[in-house]
Amino acid sequence: MKFDFVIGNPPYQDNHDAQSDNKLFAASVYHLFMEAAFNVATKVELVTPARFLFNTGATPKEWNRKMLNDEHFKVLRYAQNSKTVFPGIKIMGGVVISYR
Repeated sequence: MKFDFVIGNPPYQDNHDAQSDNKLFAASVYHLFMEAAFNVATKVELVTPARFLFNTGATPKEWNRKMLNDEHFKVLRYAQNSKTVFPGIKIMGGVVISYR
């Protein structure tokens, strides 16, 4: 059984005991939440960092390619400057509101 919708703003990174390929930044976890949402709902709308749209950042490159090639994945809004969506918060690469 699935939910009809999942709408959210998942945590972006694990600031605790996570290991990351890039030692300067905490490990990304939002892609894990996105996958979980896709598994439990037929329609998913999320606000996340946008770096994966450009195949950059700490999300797995294979996952980035999968999302970029997913015919059901849509970008509803891209904000290069994250402060236009979250005043006072800087997210490198901007923010995306996506729908799948």
